[in-house]
Order: sequence, then C-alpha cells, then structure tokens
Amino acid sequence: MTNDETLQNEIESSFNKINTTLTTELERRCMTLCKRLGYTGRSLADAWEAHTLNHTSVNLNIKSFDFFQKQLLQRQQKPKPLQTTTTLNGAVLSRKKVKKEHHNSKPITPEKTKPNVILEDIDGEELNVFSNRKDSGAVINTYNPHSHTIPTSRSIVSCTVSSEQYDNNVTHNYRNLFTPMDARANALDEQLLHLSEQIAEKHNVEELLSPVQKSSPEEVCVFGRICNAAHEGKINATSILLEGSRDYSNGQRIQLKLGNIPSYSIFPGQVVAVKGYNPQGNAIAATEIFDGVPLPYAKSTKDELMTYQAKQNGEPLYIMTSSGPYTTKDNQDYEPFHDFLNFVQMNKPDAVILTGPFTVEDLDSEEEALGNRRFYLKIISLLEDVLEDDDELKTQFIIIPSLDDEAASPVYPQAPFYNGNTKSYPSLNLQTSTLYLSSNNNQIHCLSNPASFSINEVTFGVTSTDVLLHTSSEMIHVNNSVQNTNRMDCLVQHLLNQQSYYPLFPARKIPCDVTKWEKFGMVQSPDVLLVPSKLMSFCRRVKDTLVVNSGTLAKGKYGGTYANMWIYPMEKERLEQINNEDAIAHEVWNRSSVEVKKV
Repeated sequence: MTNDETLQNEIESSFNKINTTLTTELERRCMTLCKRLGYTGRSLADAWEAHTLNHTSVNLNIKSFDFFQKQLLQRQQKPKPLQTTTTLNGAVLSRKKVKKEHHNSKPITPEKTKPNVILEDIDGEELNVFSNRKDSGAVINTYNPHSHTIPTSRSIVSCTVSSEQYDNNVTHNYRNLFTPMDARANALDEQLLHLSEQIAEKHNVEELLSPVQKSSPEEVCVFGRICNAAHEGKINATSILLEGSRDYSNGQRIQLKLGNIPSYSIFPGQVVAVKGYNPQGNAIAATEIFDGVPLPYAKSTKDELMTYQAKQNGEPLYIMTSSGPYTTKDNQDYEPFHDFLNFVQMNKPDAVILTGPFTVEDLDSEEEALGNRRFYLKIISLLEDVLEDDDELKTQFIIIPSLDDEAASPVYPQAPFYNGNTKSYPSLNLQTSTLYLSSNNNQIHCLSNPASFSINEVTFGVTSTDVLLHTSSEMIHVNNSVQNTNRMDCLVQHLLNQQSYYPLFPARKIPCDVTKWEKFGMVQSPDVLLVPSKLMSFCRRVKDTLVVNSGTLAKGKYGGTYANMWIYPMEKERLEQINNEDAIAHEVWNRSSVEVKKV
C-alpha cells in the first residue's frame, strides 16, 4: 500500500469516527492539506471537530472546508507586526506601526505610500475580500444594438463545436527554440510578401511600387515592415524605420517621416504600404499609409442557416466566456472559479469558453502537488464534478491554454491541452499538458492558443495572450482628424487588417516562434473575436466583427469579470427571401447581445 493510499484510508476512517462523510473532492482536499501542514488524518479530523464547536457551520462541504483550511493556514503564518486598530461599523481597520529612526543627516521627505490597511472582523481575523464582495452580478459593459430582451428562461439549444476545418490551429507540441536565423528571416519575409501583395492589389498601387532604397523625385509606393531604430524603448516619431523585403529591397531599411499625415497608428511588426517621396533613397516623406487588408468573412447557404434556425427553434445561442487567473492573489482556493461554475450550473449555457492562465507557478507555495498536478486538482477535478453531477448539463466546454500556464507548452503559437483519459490517479504523476478526464467526454474541446473554431454557423477567433496590452504598449497613435477613432477600436482593427492574432514583432515578453506565423494568422475575419486583456473590458462592433474583452475572472485580491453572449439565429422571414444558391454573411454583430458582469 502506497503512502497516499495509507493517508487516504486514515482520513476516511478518522472522519467516519466523528460521523462525517467525505466526498471524493473533499478527500482530495484533505490529502493536500495534510501534506502541506504535516498533519495526520486523525489530527485533521480533530481540528475539524474543534472547528465545528466554535463556528455555526457544522456541515462539511466545499465552502465550509475552504474557510476551515484558510484558518489552519493562518495559524502557521509568522506573528504580525504590532498594530493599532480602530473600529468601523463592526470591523477593525489595523495599520502597522513603523518604528521611527532618528538620523543626524538632513531630513529626507518620505515617499508617499498607501497605508497598509487590513480589514478584520471583530474577532481579529482577516476577512476574505472576495467572499465579502458586494457587487457580484453587477453589469459592467453591454452591447445590444437592437435592444433584444435578455431571456430569463430558455430551452437548451443544440449546438455543434467544430475546429477541424481550420488548418491554422496548432494540433500538437512542436520542437522550438532551435530555429536557424535564416529560417526565421525567411518566415518574416514570406509574411511580408503575403500581405504586401494583397495591399497593392486592393489599393491599385502596383504601378507605383518601388524598392525602399531606390531614390526618385516622383511619388512612389513602397511596402515593408515597421521597425524601431532604437533597440530599446518605445518607438517614437523620430525612430520609425521601414524595412523592405529581401527579394524586392534586399532587406534594406529607410527612415519613415510622417509629418505630413494628420492621423496614423503604427507599431513594430506592422506591414504597410507607404505612398510618398524618396528623393535620396534613405528616407520617405509619406503622404498616405495603407494598413493591411482584412480577410473576408465566412458565409453560409440558405439551407445551412435554415437548418440552424430549426435546430435552435428561434432561441439564441447562450455562450459564457471567462479568462484566468481563476483565483485571487491572496490564496489558492479558486473561489472565483467555484462561483463561475455555479453560474454555469444555474444558467446552463450552450457553450463555455475558458481561456488560461488556469494555474500559474506559486513560488511561495509549499504544496507537493505542483505543475500539472495543481492543474488537475484545482481545475479539472472541479470541471469533472460539474459534468458528472448534472446529467442535464449539455454545455460544451472549450479550453484554451495560456503562455502563463505552468502545465502548458510555453511557446506561441501554443499547442492545446491533450484530453487524455485514465481511471485512477494513485500518485497524481501526470504528464504535462494533459487533462486526464476520468471518462470519455464529448463536451470537452481542447484547442490551441490562438484558436479558430465555429459554434453552429458562427465563427470564433480567440487568443489568451494579451495582444491588446502588448500592442498598446508599443503603438504610436496620433489622431488629428475630425473623425474620432477610439484607441481600443484601433487596436482591434490592427489584428483584422494584419490578419494575425499577434502582429507585433518583436514579440513583447513572450517566446514566439515566427516560423509558425501561419499558425497565429487568421484564415478569415471571425464573426466573434475574443481578446481577454488586463485593459478595460469592453464589447463592441469593429468592422463586421463582434469583439469582446471579458477581462479576467480574478484581479489581485478582488473578483473580476466574465461575459455572457446571446447570439440569435437569423430571422426566418429574411432567410425565406434568399435564393437557395446564394451564400450570405452571418452578420453576427447585428443579432447579438453581450453583457460583461462582475463574478
């Protein structure tokens, strides 16, 4: 018998003696807590019995166990510094005292800092900020152009998740970080030529095309990639270079002058065509910039749309989406994720899209269950329980990893978690990037980062990498025109125009394999684009794409946000007027409602 089996039997026996029955999930949590604190099964059961005598909650469940676990962990923390306290509405606000030091030297004005305020209850115990939040369910952002009534009760809609038709998705781990310099240069040149040809064709500038380094007194058009002349720091108006292709311009770079253009938005890695004057061959004074070409949108035939209309019986697709982190910064209890799954069980959406990070490396943790073990214990076991406990839950779950996940491939574009299956976990010796669901489950879909897929006829594009924050940090956005362009709209337009989920180069603080540029490129402009970011959450139409930034489910010690989407089927009366042979755009932006809510 292994040590884990012995501990498991001891825990079960000790709790039975105090007339307390443990579920499988509670047994797992008890084992993890015993290992972390060095408890035996008997000592843990005694601690629980003492806990029930001092608190009103005597029934052992997930919520009461989380509170019990937190109290045990707090007892092992180091003694707190001396504090002064004042009472406010039944709570205690405590501030740490700072010892005054006297120096003979000239006094120095102290830095302004926020007071270290700790919210405590009347017993002197620190309160859980997330558990005591008052704004759960508050609506932060909405998108509802046609004032659709949000359904309060609905029938479960039959939906189909499909990704096989998108060849840009990464399907498995690949060898990385061993790519020769020449291979990377060739890949960047291929991407540049691929997009430049489309820009030249769309804007009819083929006759004006010229190598970037060729001088000419007449107006010319050159294409290339935006670069930063400075190797460090953010690009600015004086450090903008345009790098031509290796085949057409020998990879030469020239200065790009934008003083004659009232409004522009550029960032390193952006592929553009520039019309202007290049009299000396070393700098071009731009008169016009052409920024990429968005891909066409998917279309469906009348019969296909009528089929989905009938399957949905006029009901909207209900989709929930959230992004990690899934636990607050002050503990590893995953309370926001618990609450989100409760919302899923209560609302029964047709699909749930979960993007990482799910578990990140905790340098202060002393748990033995690290890496993929933590991913199983904290995320997958809970997801398993939801699916196994509720037979009526037909929700499709789509799981997309993040580069911050400690149990996933660390290179962008990122391979999906592998949906392996096993019947037992005697030692939790799990392989990296594997879910290990205990039963074959067609409701779980593991996709890459980024991912392209469809739910019924609606096409989705998702990346868990914070491309909005990364691009915003490197972008120059100048707007002196009468038309007011929202900066966030501009960021999203760059993704669509550059046909890429991550057009920034060099990548910002992430390992990116540029030889796989087609794998993080788009194959079509998506009907719905999910770009979770630390920037302010939003939901809006950009071009003909519905764009949603749901925010993160946890923000520091506080609860974050998630999004609800209702996508209505195309009206039957309109479909009946269309010819059978015609394929029409989905226009999802025109038949959707979105709410971004507090967890």
